[in-house]
Amino acid sequence: MDKLIFHSRAALLRDNNNPYGLPPDAGRILSNFGDIPVIWRGRTYPTVEHAFQAAKYLLASSRPDLESSIRLNGGDPVAAKRMGSRAGMKAVNAVLDVALWNSISDDVMTELITEKAKNPIVRSILQKCRDNGIRLYHFSRSDLRWGCHINPPKGQNRLGTIYMQVW
Repeated sequence: MDKLIFHSRAALLRDNNNPYGLPPDAGRILSNFGDIPVIWRGRTYPTVEHAFQAAKYLLASSRPDLESSIRLNGGDPVAAKRMGSRAGMKAVNAVLDVALWNSISDDVMTELITEKAKNPIVRSILQKCRDNGIRLYHFSRSDLRWGCHINPPKGQNRLGTIYMQVW
């Protein structure tokens, strides 16, 4: 079975053999850092990463008023990720209810990926992957909940699994 490995720094498909007509930057497009705007709860975010980090503030922190600072920070998903990190929240005196966030984060990500999949380019990639039995793997060196290692297999690959549920 074929696989598509995607991650935030994926400029090209890992496998140069691409008989399915996938865009050469499909791995980057599927990443949360991919430049595909999403609308979530009536607000437009530059990327899924922006929306996911903003959701932490909005739904599970002591500072929901700071959601807009992530949404409006421009197109830099790295900055959005930093703002939603433990250190980023501490810098603005926000406290994350970790138990609450852990209980809702899969649902939030599913909502975001479902919205992202409405984009014609993303929808085309997912359809080609589904039709050709291509499994999706979100590669991560450090986040083995949302991502995974391929060799040897390790991690939950939640993001890849959500994409495969949405397609």
